[in-house]
Amino acid sequence: MGICTLKSYGRLLLFLVVPLFFSCASLAEKVRLSQFDTTFEVYDITLRRSQFHAVQDFIDPAYRGEDVAFETYKNIKVVDFMVTHVNISEDYLTVDQVVQLQYFLLDRNILKTIEYRQTWRFDEQKERWLLHTPLPDFSP
Repeated sequence: MGICTLKSYGRLLLFLVVPLFFSCASLAEKVRLSQFDTTFEVYDITLRRSQFHAVQDFIDPAYRGEDVAFETYKNIKVVDFMVTHVNISEDYLTVDQVVQLQYFLLDRNILKTIEYRQTWRFDEQKERWLLHTPLPDFSP
């Protein structure tokens, strides 16, 4: 009878631990998406303030422009940044977005609108989200 009881407890433990493991994975994914929301919010604010040097910090070094002429960005004022489409990968490590971005060309007082496609990836080593897309093309 003691062996039967141990087996029962073992099965019970298995049924309790396995769902706990999956709920932890789900919790980790929720935390990762929450980190994305926070990262994207700060990125949005930084872009709206036209702080392009700081925006570069959100971009994965492999996707940064090596010879970014920040002088050209002095003529740009971002006024609106609206996400129009979001696709999250099944593993919750990649977020693809389409963003409608409006900006002023300050020297001509012209408002322009562009579509800006972004790919964000979670860097598990650095434990942070990085943009795998260069700065938007603010054509005059």
